[in-house]
Amino acid sequence: MEIVFTPWRWTYIKSTNNKGSGCALCAYLHGDDGLVVYRGRYCFIVMNKYPYNIGHVMIVPNRHVPSITDLSTEEIQECSALLVAIVKALMEVLGIDYEDFDIGINIGRVAGAGIEEHMHIHVVPKPSAIRFTVTDPDSVANQTREIAARLRSTLRLMKVQVINT
Repeated sequence: MEIVFTPWRWTYIKSTNNKGSGCALCAYLHGDDGLVVYRGRYCFIVMNKYPYNIGHVMIVPNRHVPSITDLSTEEIQECSALLVAIVKALMEVLGIDYEDFDIGINIGRVAGAGIEEHMHIHVVPKPSAIRFTVTDPDSVANQTREIAARLRSTLRLMKVQVINT
């Protein structure tokens, strides 16, 4: 098992006991701090604000539901299409291969879900393939926003098309 050093996540870790301000993922439906990469009809892609690694993104349904079993067929189809698109875009932007990703859904607090009430899919480049070269929170945030901009451009060039019904 590889140990990943992520001191920039400390702010997030300390904040997980104070969840009184609403869903952090739903907030991206109405605002943006440079982290939203793509908005679809049913789902969106957003950079993780407190990433485990460089390029850590989440595919999130617009609808606030706790489980993949709560998603409609259209939502599942769009999540799947966006998953494929973002992996291709990350491969291009970061210069890594398909096998250099961990992709998963943390179901429930015991599985590590920080936001367990809003289902989302994590796509995390493996630290053995690529990693942040900085550890201070401001530099990590700046690199994350730069990658978000590059991913937006790459997805536009790829002409990502998802469900338009």
